[in-house]
Amino acid sequence: MTRTVLRSEVLRILVGGPLDMMITASGASFLGSDEFLAAFAARVLPVSLLMITRKVDDAAIQRLRTAGAQVEPLTPPLTLEALREQVRQGLRKRRLTSTTSREPLARLVQRIARERGSFTLHVNAGTEYGSLAFLDGVLVDAQNARRTGDQAALDILGWRQTSVVFDRIVPLALATVRRGVVDLLAEAERTAAARASAIVSDEIPTPPTVSLRPPGPESRSHPSPKQRSEEEMANINKTLEETMKIDGAIGAAIADWDSGLCLGTAGGGSRINIEVAAAGNCQVVKAKMSTMQELGIKGAIQDILITLDDQIHLIRPLRRGENMFMYLAIDKTKGNLALARHRLTKLESELSV
Repeated sequence: MTRTVLRSEVLRILVGGPLDMMITASGASFLGSDEFLAAFAARVLPVSLLMITRKVDDAAIQRLRTAGAQVEPLTPPLTLEALREQVRQGLRKRRLTSTTSREPLARLVQRIARERGSFTLHVNAGTEYGSLAFLDGVLVDAQNARRTGDQAALDILGWRQTSVVFDRIVPLALATVRRGVVDLLAEAERTAAARASAIVSDEIPTPPTVSLRPPGPESRSHPSPKQRSEEEMANINKTLEETMKIDGAIGAAIADWDSGLCLGTAGGGSRINIEVAAAGNCQVVKAKMSTMQELGIKGAIQDILITLDDQIHLIRPLRRGENMFMYLAIDKTKGNLALARHRLTKLESELSV
């Protein structure tokens, strides 16, 4: 159990921590803000929220429910035993709930790891079936019809067009998976890409080429996909290095707000988990994009500014990178907001993705 009155701490737990239930006795109107609604929507399972309030705000409750929060308003006076019973019922219902998801498996696995969740995923892909068991966000067991452990995990993570049923029950058994989720996802992606490339090569034979003149600058071969990927990563890493030179910079990232994946991060340290922050702000950008669409607002977002007690967070969507954004956290006392925005604008113009 955790007790806090800090808005920033509540958001941190909601974005990246294990969470079964929230209880508020103050109404907590900030829970209805865009960033909190996005964080509720990003949870793997809906969050149970007991809201103790004398005046029920039906509109606010509806917004929270639309975002996925399971809100239960309670009107005082409320006995301790009645509150205990509400908590028991909420936790029991959550434990027994099984939910089906067609979200891309890689994204779902990353969210479970980020939330440090404990689930068993039952994965179906056509005639294939397998299971992945997570304990506190760590993949501990993988099984399919042919294999167990790391190899089974690689098979399952490589499946496409999956349907997933996940529940709260994790079998107590010896761990069979030794490698980390990030490592397994990366290898599964490489294997899938190599398989797709081999299929294309088999289907489309490469015709022989005949050169009738000496090679000149105009006849140089185009870089391979691997070379382009390496060049893009080098460009991203260089941009992040330059971003960290901004006065007061604490951490920086470049992420895809649609998939929730980070292309690269820098800094962070003990002050901020930059990967968790970037992943959480993917939901902030997505919520803002959705709101603009609903309101019929045209044009692009220049940047999104989030001001905390001692930090300033800047989110700048990339004009030349679909669904991409740059993210920068700076120290409020050491940084200069105007200079940071100017520098991010310049770095974005030089970034190629």
